Amino acid sequence: MPEENNKDLFLKLQERYAQNKEKEELWRSLEALLTLVTIIFLLVFAIRPTVIAISELLSEINNKKKLSQRMKVKIDNIVTAQVRYAEIQEKAFLLDEFYPPSPQLAEGIAQVLGLVKERGLFLKQLSLGTFDFSPSLSSSRGKKTKDKNKKTLASVDFSLEVEGSYPQIKGFLGDIYQLRRGIKIDGYQIGSQEEKESFSLQLRGKFYFFGGKGQ
Repeated sequence: MPEENNKDLFLKLQERYAQNKEKEELWRSLEALLTLVTIIFLLVFAIRPTVIAISELLSEINNKKKLSQRMKVKIDNIVTAQVRYAEIQEKAFLLDEFYPPSPQLAEGIAQVLGLVKERGLFLKQLSLGTFDFSPSLSSSRGKKTKDKNKKTLASVDFSLEVEGSYPQIKGFLGDIYQLRRGIKIDGYQIGSQEEKESFSLQLRGKFYFFGGKGQ
């Protein structure tokens, strides 16, 4: 009898242990499930807004970066345009100096006389002719402009005679073609003066300016 009682007790203990073990495994499974549910909850309700905010922030940064690049291109274009404008202004200044908007004969004569003095020549004669307002050089094909108010290239004839050595006269002729004032040399003649052992230069030309009206 005692052996049977012990055996029954052992079986009951074994059965109870098995039940407890099943409950423990069930609890662990339940704990794992709760952990998973908690993680999903955090992802959906807590981390998701943060992820969305970060995504929007990254998108905004990217858009601002693209905007900054576009602005940089525009700024570079503006700087390039300003540089080109300055270059054009400089060339326009040179053009106004070469072809002034009025005859400005005093300046033109002063430049020529400056070359005469610089080369050590003796000025024997200087005269100005009549004003020529015909658009002779404004159209290479001789077509007259239809715009009555448009200024065309006009000219004033001049002539001079100087005396000096041949190198002086040669240098003067080279210099006059380098003037910053628009001048056209129509012709010149060099003659020798044996009694003075010198040469004379007779030169005819035109001072050009923008001032004539289209016809």
